[in-house]
Amino acid sequence: KSFEIYTLCGPMNKWFKILASAGILSCAVAPPNTTTISELIQLPSLDRSTMPYRDAGALRSAALKYYAQGDYIRALRFGYWAAQTIPTDVRLRLLLGIVYDGGFDRPDLALPEYQRALSLKPDRRFEDRLRRRIHYLNRRRIQESAKRNLIDEFGNPLSENWLAVYPLRVSGPRLPQTGLEIALLDWVLPEIKRRSPSLHIDPFTSLIVAQVYREVANEATAENFARWCGAGAILTGQLADLGNDQLRVVIELLDSGGNLAYESSPIYLDGMDPEAAHSRLLQKASTALGLLKSDDETVAPIANSVALALYSEGLAQYFVGQVGEAEMNVSDAIELNPGSTFLESRLFWAKSDRMGSSEGAALLHDYHRLLRLPEPAQLLRDRLARGHSLISQVPNGTSGEETEDPYKAPQFGTPTP
Repeated sequence: KSFEIYTLCGPMNKWFKILASAGILSCAVAPPNTTTISELIQLPSLDRSTMPYRDAGALRSAALKYYAQGDYIRALRFGYWAAQTIPTDVRLRLLLGIVYDGGFDRPDLALPEYQRALSLKPDRRFEDRLRRRIHYLNRRRIQESAKRNLIDEFGNPLSENWLAVYPLRVSGPRLPQTGLEIALLDWVLPEIKRRSPSLHIDPFTSLIVAQVYREVANEATAENFARWCGAGAILTGQLADLGNDQLRVVIELLDSGGNLAYESSPIYLDGMDPEAAHSRLLQKASTALGLLKSDDETVAPIANSVALALYSEGLAQYFVGQVGEAEMNVSDAIELNPGSTFLESRLFWAKSDRMGSSEGAALLHDYHRLLRLPEPAQLLRDRLARGHSLISQVPNGTSGEETEDPYKAPQFGTPTP
């Protein structure tokens, strides 16, 4: 099944342009830009000597105007100039991300700008939305980069990972529960990371890259994957369904050259007893990696057998693009196994992907709402002006200066009752 790619569709791009047009201030129209999209590279910080003599607001308005006109190169140029003027303005970083995202459909270039905007502590009303959009774009970036590397025969997409995982290869006449070949390895990774904090592994990236490799590579084996991906070691193995919820698993560890560094003896798991199955898998994986047993009691992240089956199926669905179905299955797993932070993290993957795929236009709504807020510099000037209001001369002697005759002359006589 081909990996489904979510992209910004035509109607959403139309909304970006309509919304951008609604908030534009007037500025001079420049001649058409001849730069093509194929020539796009990430623009460097432009020299201040070439910057037009305009304040940040005018530069930002010009960027938004060109974005609405479809002149994305000029939109970036004016956006970067504006960001140089006020580098800590979250709205400017958000605008640059929107241009890369909605204009060029370049998640790899939009992500750094969105992440900078997030680091500037944005309005809480759209912080969650921005996080979901970042997750969605990050999934697309990893996926597209892995495919491009495979097509161009250029490897090392996981070179920053000390450990990566590759799904268990299924043997025997029976097909196991959908997704178990992925889930049984993903299931033990949190505890492996806890036992060895210095061991760097990114389960999200590793599993996406492995799925792309399985779908695109001519000879998709764990050994070839190890030689291509660039990770220090690959945790993989074999899985056989023996029937009656009984499984046989062999854990294997491959080095970066695809050579077998460790092979466990077969372990037998009862699908109706997830806690015992987790303990046995973790013991073999820890032995393969040379990890010491933790002094703390290990708690299985999933203790319900039906929840384990739902999670396995949901994980498999997520990695082939069936995001809505994956979200429902993992949500049901949480209902049966409440309080599992592990399941909550996997639900975040699916939920963020589903919601983040359609929130590009909503981010532009947030951007225009932020534009209507007072400028921080103007707020500071107003506050200082209010604090120094006694400097201004006001009538009736209320300026803080004494009058020459501060007292009234005494009046004699009998007061009127």
